[in-house]
Amino acid sequence: MGEPMMTGYPLLDGLPTDVPVDPDSDQARQWAIDELSKQPYQSAKPGILDSVWDAIVKFFNSLLEGLQNATGIDGGVLGIVLVIVVIVVIGLIVGLVLLLRPRLLHREQPDAEVFESELTLSAAQHRTLAAKAADVRDFALAITETFRAIVRASEERGVIDPQAGRTADEVAGKLSAAFGSARQALMSSATLFNRVRYSVQSSGRSSASESEFRAIRELDESLASLQPEYSDEAQLNWVGPQ
Repeated sequence: MGEPMMTGYPLLDGLPTDVPVDPDSDQARQWAIDELSKQPYQSAKPGILDSVWDAIVKFFNSLLEGLQNATGIDGGVLGIVLVIVVIVVIGLIVGLVLLLRPRLLHREQPDAEVFESELTLSAAQHRTLAAKAADVRDFALAITETFRAIVRASEERGVIDPQAGRTADEVAGKLSAAFGSARQALMSSATLFNRVRYSVQSSGRSSASESEFRAIRELDESLASLQPEYSDEAQLNWVGPQ
């Protein structure tokens, strides 16, 4: 008689008695949010890549279905044609990127000043610096000093007047008017100088090859043996490296 009466539902004894059996809409929504936030539900959610892939598959399926309904062609054949078209489009995009990338990189390269220091060196001194740089395989510096030697030698010969702040493209334009036969080589040397100087200034290093150094050194040697023949038309037609 003195023992407590059992309810018959021992698992329910610990539950709060104030939980509403019929929750309102706000409370039901909160219960749903709490339930879905639990780990099993979160783990079951598709990732971003899965969602993107599903969207792509649905797009192509709907596209194939539409084409099949419009043309009456078998879906398998349309699928093969569609894959070929996609491959061709991707190939065209890659080709355009490879074609336009060098031009875009060139646009990013400013026209560098030839002489950035107030110290004035002779053409022979610039050639000595170029040779020393080439000996240690610093072809970027060797190219820079050789181009400066070309400019200084032209000033020393009276082909062009000395001018502070002159850029590589400006020099190439002036010298093309005097040495028309070397115009293409001068254009290339100005482009090379700008590329080397831009790379050094932006990243602290530059990739230049021994063959590029030899080419600009040969230009320096060939200009020394040429007599200037001034052509106003050559200078007017100069538009800089393309």
